[in-house]
Amino acid sequence: METTQEVLTQEVLAQVALPGASQAVEADGLRRPPRPPGELLTADTVERRLKSERVEEMLRQMPGWKLLPGGRAVDRVRELATADIAADYAAWVLRSAARLGRCVGVRLTGSRYLAITLEGRGGARRRSLSEADLHFAKSLG
Repeated sequence: METTQEVLTQEVLAQVALPGASQAVEADGLRRPPRPPGELLTADTVERRLKSERVEEMLRQMPGWKLLPGGRAVDRVRELATADIAADYAAWVLRSAARLGRCVGVRLTGSRYLAITLEGRGGARRRSLSEADLHFAKSLG
């Protein structure tokens, strides 16, 4: 037997929910805003996206790496022994990133300093770091 509250909730849902509507109706009658056009939220997307707490936890295990403002990229500056080693290491980072499909920027500063910036992948408006991005950054040292 249904309670009065359940009956009222079902009536509200029947009145508010229209077939084909893009807005979800919660049990209490409140609506969530629709997702932006073109943004599909799948289980795979949610799995790949990291929460900020998890990113911070992983960064604590990666000395030298820091999260840039906006949380969509990490960077690190390395000092290498010679200019030749810095240039070779920069080339290796770029080749590795290209092979793995990572979005990375490398800048040589002075003769021995190498700045590496790793951005998350995504659409034009939304970039987010994935666990694979952070594992790649960790592998760079």
